[in-house]
Amino acid sequence: MLVYRDPGYSQPFTQTPVLLNVNDKIYIGSTVSGIDANQFMLTLSNCWATPDRDPATTTRWNIIVNQCPSAVDGTVNIEENGLSTIARFSFNVFRFVGDASEVYLHCQMQLCDVQATICSAQCPRGRADVGGIQTNENVHTTGPYREKFQNEGESNSGKPGQTAHCAAMATLSFAAIWGFLH
Repeated sequence: MLVYRDPGYSQPFTQTPVLLNVNDKIYIGSTVSGIDANQFMLTLSNCWATPDRDPATTTRWNIIVNQCPSAVDGTVNIEENGLSTIARFSFNVFRFVGDASEVYLHCQMQLCDVQATICSAQCPRGRADVGGIQTNENVHTTGPYREKFQNEGESNSGKPGQTAHCAAMATLSFAAIWGFLH
């Protein structure tokens, strides 16, 4: 999974840490290569955030549920899922309340055989029910996001020397786990 700075998914962040303001739109994209693109589609079954690296942590925020945007997060927008070897979505950066200082993003990804099943979901009114994550198989993780305050650094928003305008910042560092996803 890669994190992009633009809605065209053409400018990935290349340095870590990546600094983002809370409520900034974040763009996530995954690609599978080395497979028959006429037979297999990449699907994001479920994506959720936790305050630590463990995807099974009970404190979580659902972002994608059963291939559809979560009903409780109106900022989620799925650009592409189950239609090709690319999956893309976006949502607004947030932080957990309380003592949690980090946020990790986890996604269940699967290859779907288009000759055996329908790979894209028909989402009810564009949003999924708030059901739980069924399994932690095929989970890929990015993160953490860390809260960062204005006097601790500058934003890498593409404008050199521009300091953050918001006291709450988020730092992204990445851990791509699936070898053929990029």
